[in-house]
Amino acid sequence: LVQTFERAGWKVGGSVDIMGVWSGSSTSLRGKLARRLLGLTYAALTAFVLCYIFYSPATFKLHSVEGHLESVQQDFSFVPATYWSEFMEIPFMKYTHTFPVAAWCILGCFQLISRGSAHRYLGRAFMVLTMVVWLSVWHMAAVRFGFFIRMLGRRFVVPANLWFGFTSAMAWAAARRRRFANHERWIIRHLFFGMAPVVQRLIYYPLLQVCQTLPDPPSLDRVFALSALVAFSAAPVAAEVWLLATQKRKGL
Repeated sequence: LVQTFERAGWKVGGSVDIMGVWSGSSTSLRGKLARRLLGLTYAALTAFVLCYIFYSPATFKLHSVEGHLESVQQDFSFVPATYWSEFMEIPFMKYTHTFPVAAWCILGCFQLISRGSAHRYLGRAFMVLTMVVWLSVWHMAAVRFGFFIRMLGRRFVVPANLWFGFTSAMAWAAARRRRFANHERWIIRHLFFGMAPVVQRLIYYPLLQVCQTLPDPPSLDRVFALSALVAFSAAPVAAEVWLLATQKRKGL
């Protein structure tokens, strides 16, 4: 795999490592193994996202294929059934959120393996997609929860999306100032947090099974909110633990 990428012009070594991130900042075996684990985990989550959008349950068909919504509500347990129908009401969601999220995940993978001019150009495209996804979340929140003031404190929309945008802005600013160590740290935080919704969907069903064993089981929406709390709280903590375990920290 390494040789294939090198023949294609994606150089390995120096500041960027294949299926890892910036191996130049950590030369220990533990650091390199952690970076490869990060790359493989991110690639696996990206594969899940692409399957989720384009294959099964094929969410891109929700607005265009008659009867697909009912089929998804009946057969899939990644989110509550009411979730699908609520977001069916959001206009152009396929183009403002679904497809941009898929592209964001793919470009995130390439950001972990590219270097030089390819890394810069792909990074600019990645930041544009980040902005599109960031704005689409505000759009979805506004449609679903009403006026902005009503969103404050509802679920995790406001703090989560603010952190998602802030980490990307800090990564971009550090790169523009050529502070690449800081850029690395902020982009790691951004990628960890950006995958929190994916982790939320993966843990929702197991968490639901656990909650159903309780004497007074909570509603599906409450379990979904709990899965969001777990995923979005764990993501920044996991990012900091990963950074502490693999890098010599300087600055932020």
